[in-house]
Amino acid sequence: MKLLRWLFGRSRSPRGLHYGEEAARWAEGYYPKAMQPVAAYVVDLLCVHAGRPISGIKPGMYFVDDLGMDDLEPVEFLLAIEEGLSVKIEEEEAKYLQTVAVLIEYLGERLVETGMV
Repeated sequence: MKLLRWLFGRSRSPRGLHYGEEAARWAEGYYPKAMQPVAAYVVDLLCVHAGRPISGIKPGMYFVDDLGMDDLEPVEFLLAIEEGLSVKIEEEEAKYLQTVAVLIEYLGERLVETGMV
């Protein structure tokens, strides 16, 4: 249910990534223009999964250690990203996606490959 509220309460960029204005401002503060839609999407969705305000999230934070997710929550978060962006994150790659920044960089590269950004 939280994901449905998140999805329908978001703006849509020309590239199809959904995120709110606060997430867009967050991304502007940390990432170059080309990466901002991906960063905003990730941090907006992360707020739903981690139950934290956007202002409490920094790129270098670890999902488990810093954001307080249990061992299963990062997996659920990656599954939500896979579904929302129609990308497949291989299990071998997923184990290295432990921080917000690493995930954003990974997704940015993947979405460039697929032509989404």
